[in-house]
Amino acid sequence: MFWAIAASTSAEAQKAGTYFGTSADGQFLNFTVGTDPITSNLAVLEAGINFDATCSGGNPNMQQSWGLGFTQDIASRKAAVLFAGQDIYVTANLIFAANGNTVSGTITTRSVAFAPSTTAPTKAEYCISPKQAFSATLSGAAAKTPLLAPGVSILNPPAK
Repeated sequence: MFWAIAASTSAEAQKAGTYFGTSADGQFLNFTVGTDPITSNLAVLEAGINFDATCSGGNPNMQQSWGLGFTQDIASRKAAVLFAGQDIYVTANLIFAANGNTVSGTITTRSVAFAPSTTAPTKAEYCISPKQAFSATLSGAAAKTPLLAPGVSILNPPAK
């Protein structure tokens, strides 16, 4: 009887919906949890991140916002997210609270910037938002938007 209760409790560790929060440096982020269409498990399906990254060369710090689509199943209340795009690389480790109402963890973001930023660029430089803690709270039902194809990212706001 005890094992059945423990299994039931762990199955409810995360909930479908969108978790909104901030990273340690005060930047907004969100993660959406829904059903993986292949495994039927709960999974992290997309993320919205804002970050402030220090660049390696003469550029000022980079401030960007990204919407990322992927599918990472949640196991034992944990998910390790890796998003590798042509010009952004994000790693995040998520740990869902036992009640499923919050998620916390760490996030690291790397990107590139053209240099110089004031004239026609002649090179690119490396920019990083270092590994830092984040926390987020469940705020509503999972997004109803379709999943993006693997390797596709959306820059938010769109470039003009």
